[in-house]
Amino acid sequence: MRYGLLLLLTVCTVNVQATETMQLRTTQSPPYQFLVNGELSGVSVDILRCVMGRLDWPYDIHLLPWARAVEDLRQQASDGIFTATPEPALDRLATMSAPFALEKWHWYHRSEGIFQPQGKTLGVIRSSNAASWLKRQGLNAAVEVNSMQQLIYLLQRGRIDAFLGDELVVQEQLHSMKLPATEFRAEFSHYMPLGIYFSHDFLGRHPQFLAQFNHQLKRCAPAALQLSDTEQQRIRQQLQDTLQPQLPSSRLLPALQAENKRLGVLTVAAKMALDKQWVGETQLGSGPLLERVEQQPISAWLRELQQQSEGLIREIYITGAQGINLAQSLPTSDIDQSDEEAYQQLVVQQQPLWIGPIEYDESARSFQIKVAWPVPEQGPRQGMVVLGLDAEHALRRSQ
Repeated sequence: MRYGLLLLLTVCTVNVQATETMQLRTTQSPPYQFLVNGELSGVSVDILRCVMGRLDWPYDIHLLPWARAVEDLRQQASDGIFTATPEPALDRLATMSAPFALEKWHWYHRSEGIFQPQGKTLGVIRSSNAASWLKRQGLNAAVEVNSMQQLIYLLQRGRIDAFLGDELVVQEQLHSMKLPATEFRAEFSHYMPLGIYFSHDFLGRHPQFLAQFNHQLKRCAPAALQLSDTEQQRIRQQLQDTLQPQLPSSRLLPALQAENKRLGVLTVAAKMALDKQWVGETQLGSGPLLERVEQQPISAWLRELQQQSEGLIREIYITGAQGINLAQSLPTSDIDQSDEEAYQQLVVQQQPLWIGPIEYDESARSFQIKVAWPVPEQGPRQGMVVLGLDAEHALRRSQ
């Protein structure tokens, strides 16, 4: 929701290294930012306070209606606006940070079967992120209201067929209305990153700021892109039912055992030398090490599996017992995976399965989940299989 009265909050820091106080704009949108007894609070506010404290950078926040907040950014009356989703109109004015959090947008409806929004009477909160997204998708919202509470009432009374909303926001509103979380059918639509847009003018004056801000975000919001327990269970079920049977250990073991025997025991220095050679060859696009991996019969098989997945699988690679790539569908950034969490969990700690957090690709504005399991699944580990899955595709398929 985007509405609110003007509020000025000044955050003072000590030992300030910044040359100016950053001017920010936001609007009320529980649970990300909202007023409590005149104080601005919420998930995004707490994360912002943490990051700016680590950077030792003072800032002021004005709470405004969204349209006025955007106009301030356009007129260079502010340095940033939050919490925002990626939006072409804002891209022309500012650059978005790495995500503070990840909204999980669902269609809320009462219809049977898979929901299709085309031809339905849709409701939307006026000037909201969802309104902008629907417009970009060519979907017209017939009913515009000012709050999530109004949307829920309209859906209850059958005045609209559905609305699109963030899971946390809808759940919080249902709770405040004393309605069960199961009041409506909820069907996953897509993820939407929430971040802060910093104006091009501000970043031009402080060219190092965005990289430093994003670096501190990893410390202040470590759980921002974690899968929920329900999502992890959905991914785990899809692995067991569909993906792992396509890559049976019986087909991988002979090649892995032969490769492990060929490599012998590698020292740390030897692994570093392989990585250096690998990076050089991948940059050139050719070389004996790269060609050895690319020309493995298993690599050709992996490329075929990725192509047949219809967008679900973004990459597959298989490593030996020491973490060195045996085969891959696409070149990885390095050949030694022994320092990765998947290897540490599966090969070192002997866990049966690893599911990583959601990874956000800023350039593609898309989401990936890495999953991995050992080969063989029982007994001494000869290596592991790692898949990069399109997060939205995977969760939609698992519904």
